[in-house]
Amino acid sequence: MTTLQLAQRMTRNLTHGDIRTLPADEQQRIFDAINTGLAEYVEFLPEIRRAEPRLETLSAPLTQTLTCTTGSATVAFASFPTQAAHLGNTVQVGSDSGRYQRLVAENTLLASHNGPTGATSMMLYSDSVQFGPYDDCVSGDMVLVEGNTRHRMMAGKPREWQGWQPQALELGIPRYWWMEALSGMTGLASSLFVMRVWPVPATAFDLLFDLRLFPTAVSMIDLTTPRVLPVLAVEEAHLVNICMPGMITSKLWSSDVNKGDVRSDYQRAIEAMKPKLERSGSSQPNQVCTPHGW
Repeated sequence: MTTLQLAQRMTRNLTHGDIRTLPADEQQRIFDAINTGLAEYVEFLPEIRRAEPRLETLSAPLTQTLTCTTGSATVAFASFPTQAAHLGNTVQVGSDSGRYQRLVAENTLLASHNGPTGATSMMLYSDSVQFGPYDDCVSGDMVLVEGNTRHRMMAGKPREWQGWQPQALELGIPRYWWMEALSGMTGLASSLFVMRVWPVPATAFDLLFDLRLFPTAVSMIDLTTPRVLPVLAVEEAHLVNICMPGMITSKLWSSDVNKGDVRSDYQRAIEAMKPKLERSGSSQPNQVCTPHGW
């Protein structure tokens, strides 16, 4: 099923049957109904269809040259073309190395610079992974790979942290991980969430985890450039019925269609999807974990 096919099927109870010539507000109503329904539909899928294995590398620290101004969080790098990929990482500014700092935006530190004005060096650590606008995208355990050894990391901030910063910078093998907003919400901009580890790695490590998948929102571009939705053919009717209640308030709703029937179809679709989520696992454990790995 493509995005255009789904959007077209959402018009079946309207007096106007062509999604591409509907008024803009009715098109938006269909997009809202689809996106709400997709989010609900995905929650009924088995875990194997809602997550994929991911490997992220925490690279070794690197050094950058920059110019700082006393009392300002704005800095100027001599050359740092990959800066955007490092947002969220912990840094140590050479002339102010006793203070915990972080790169929160391009050319911007977390706190104002306390050292002297002028050129200096900065040590940049790889202690975070960007996850865009998603704050709940890690499914299950976070595993640290150290050579041939794997360690299951502990979720949550350690007690060394107070609010948004630690008592002191600690380098070593990461043992903790947690999610946090990079800098909260600024105006109407989307928040950037990062997964942070502690202690800060002084060498390169790999992280293994399952990344929870989210459906990409349907928008106007999906009518002119349709894309395929990750929906099985046997589930297409269920998805349409899960999305359809969002159309009941349309001013183009046909008087021949009973809204109560739409709600009943929705309930039947939910009941049909539930068995996919409620599959029971094996009663025999195949792995026993401890806080220190396995």
